Amino acid sequence: LAAVDGQLVALLCISDPIKPEAPAVIAALQAAGTTCHMVTGDNARTAHAIARHLGIDSVFAGVLPDGKVAKVEELKAAGHAV
Repeated sequence: LAAVDGQLVALLCISDPIKPEAPAVIAALQAAGTTCHMVTGDNARTAHAIARHLGIDSVFAGVLPDGKVAKVEELKAAGHAV
């Protein structure tokens, strides 16, 4: 956001687009019986919107890089293939 004399003059939005093949890949994995998890540094609102679009039910949002490693280890320990 940028303002001049208290008035909004600019707004910048940045997005990381979903790869075109992602929905089909997620659907194929799920059809094969795989549970898909999303572990992302994105905020919860963004992560859940993307997950809904892709059909992913399990979302872990706001996770920093070290937390991602820990989440993967946690999923492995719970018997998930990662």
